Amino acid sequence: MTEQEKLEFLDRMIRNGANIGQFIMDNHGTMEITNHMGESSNNQKRETNGEQIAKALAKVQDLMWGQSANAIIFCALRDNHGYPDNMSQFEREWKGFSAGRHLSWDCPEGTLRAAFRDNSYLKLPVDKWRDNGVPDRVIKLLDRFEEQMT
Repeated sequence: MTEQEKLEFLDRMIRNGANIGQFIMDNHGTMEITNHMGESSNNQKRETNGEQIAKALAKVQDLMWGQSANAIIFCALRDNHGYPDNMSQFEREWKGFSAGRHLSWDCPEGTLRAAFRDNSYLKLPVDKWRDNGVPDRVIKLLDRFEEQMT
């Protein structure tokens, strides 16, 4: 496989929503394997429930700049709170999180996939974001959401 074919293959996988912890394209005798799947800053996920998520969302909505900001919440839940790595599930459950909360935004189907397509840092664990030049508003929303979840 040429380098170009490898890059095209990986690009197709990522665009189709693949989430892979380890992937070996070829082996030349020496391999270094790094697995970043499911890592969190404290290496221990804190379980949560829908009511707790809903209350935290209500307290961070002033920092939300658009529907794509929902991806920040999803990543925080995925990496730090044991939430399933399932974007469609999050979008479906959004109505339950926001019920009776008068949130100023929605999370329609496809919102997270579009955000992940446009913001490559979302594929990283949240504890790696600061080291990868993530915008300040993202870090501010992440930090405030985590404060509200504790």
